[in-house]
Amino acid sequence: MINMTILFNKSRKYEIKLKRLKKEDEEKKNNIVLKSKKAYKRKEKDNSISKNLNLLIKKFSRFLKYKNKSLILSKSYNKKDKK
Repeated sequence: MINMTILFNKSRKYEIKLKRLKKEDEEKKNNIVLKSKKAYKRKEKDNSISKNLNLLIKKFSRFLKYKNKSLILSKSYNKKDKK
């Protein structure tokens, strides 16, 4: 009887340890997935910021071109008026 009790207790301890190890493995996998999702979101956010910045630069350069053209045209009209 003692041998059976000891055997049963050892078997129970092993099962508990095995369950704990499985939980730890699952937690590690979940952490890796969460980290990769965060990295992907960060990369996606960086891409959207760079796209917005490029669009802003493009529109601003167009604005400057238009502004310069209007200044040049106004100067040429002023010269004609002075003559």
